[in-house]
Parts: sequence; C-alpha cells; structure tokens
Amino acid sequence: QSGNYSLSFARRNTKFLIYSIENRSVTVNLEKDVYSAPSAELGGADIAGVQYAGFWVRVAAAIIDGVVQLLVVFAIAYAVYGADYWTAEPGIKGPVDAIMQIFFPMVFVIGFWKYKMATPGKMAFKCVVVNASDFQAVSTGRLVLRYFMYLVSYLCLFLGVIWVAFDSRKQGWHDKIAGTVVIYRH
Repeated sequence: QSGNYSLSFARRNTKFLIYSIENRSVTVNLEKDVYSAPSAELGGADIAGVQYAGFWVRVAAAIIDGVVQLLVVFAIAYAVYGADYWTAEPGIKGPVDAIMQIFFPMVFVIGFWKYKMATPGKMAFKCVVVNASDFQAVSTGRLVLRYFMYLVSYLCLFLGVIWVAFDSRKQGWHDKIAGTVVIYRH
C-alpha cells in the first residue's frame, strides 16, 4: 500500500515511539516486553491527540441527523402520497412508505458511516466513527452491528446511549459491542 510513512521520536531518550501513516498518528510504548503479543494502548485525549466526542455533542449530532432524515422523508412522502399522507390513519401507507420508514434510516446512517465515517450531524462537529482499537475505518459488518445495537440501546430506556456521558472513552453500548469510538477529526 502506498502512502506517506514517517518515524519520529517525541523527545530525546523517550520511551514512546510516535509514527504517522497517511496522516494518522500512532503511539507505541517501547518499554513493553518485546516478546509479548502486540497491543495498542488507547486512552484519553493525551494519546496522539485523540479526543473523544462527548454526550451532548453526540445528542446535537443526532438531532441534526433526525432533521435531515425527516426533510428527505417528508419530501418523498409528499411527492408520492400528496398532502393526504399527514391526514390519513397512522401506519405504513404503502411500499414506498415502508421503504422510507424502515429501510431509508438504516441505509442513510450506515451509508454515511461507511463512506464519510460520519453522519451529517457528526460531520457538523468534525467527528468520525472509527475502530476503538486502531482509530481506522470500521468494516461494513461492524457498522451494521453498531446500527442495530443503537436500537437495543434505545429500547433499554436509552441507557445504552446515556452511557456515553459516564464512560471514559465516551462509548455507548452500541460502540462497546461494535468496537467503535467517536472522535474529533483533526
């Protein structure tokens, strides 16, 4: 794989090596036993400048995402069903409505996570969804898992989402299960 690779020491006689691969910094502890299995030490904002997105930023991002999705769904509903869409009985009105209410939100969220690493709300705050272990892009399978675990987090009285406020890495249940974190992009 081609790209920009560089190695540098943070300071003289340091016990940590900081290297950059394609503009992403990684810190390696050189004091660890060289014969043990490799592992990443990921912590708070002090490691390679990583800052986790907190609870209120993520709430604001979710509100923005909800508004964007509603605007798209309302525009399509009006184009297909007309003004009667809002006066008719609640429930799914037809196949287009089923797609808009069930599949569109899933494709919208997972698609943005996959191709932009963030939904429009997270992009507004310069946040991205990455692997918790190496801060790289998340696989599609894990993104699908993360999406469905969001639903579980909501169904448990929002406890899985509120967990973000109290976790040291600002992970909700959906993040912990999918192995993801939300960080600020630098």
